[in-house]
Amino acid sequence: MISVVLVEPEGPANIGMVARTMKNFGFPKLVLVNPNITRESYSYAVHAADVLKEALVVGSFEEALELFDLTVGTTGKPGKSYIPERAPLMPWELRETIRGYPGRVGLFFGRESIGLKNEELE
Repeated sequence: MISVVLVEPEGPANIGMVARTMKNFGFPKLVLVNPNITRESYSYAVHAADVLKEALVVGSFEEALELFDLTVGTTGKPGKSYIPERAPLMPWELRETIRGYPGRVGLFFGRESIGLKNEELE
């Protein structure tokens, strides 16, 4: 099963919007690293309050990593010499890559302002 992991989300509204999107696409498992969940989060979740309520909250990136057998880091920037090596995949390529994978998969999204840090992507 695939879990969506939000690493230190900065906007409470964004947490709710992600939960709503997850519910719309049938992804029930949300992991939040050091979040700020507020009433606004639930307001933006609309009919996905259950996704927020059932979310697993952890205190560190390392703690989140331990939950999964396979982790996928996301980034909006192409790799350069100062950024860790990447194996870029389009979403449909990822789907094919993990199809039938028996373990726990974590799809990690970073902070709204800076994304995942290079150390986290490594």
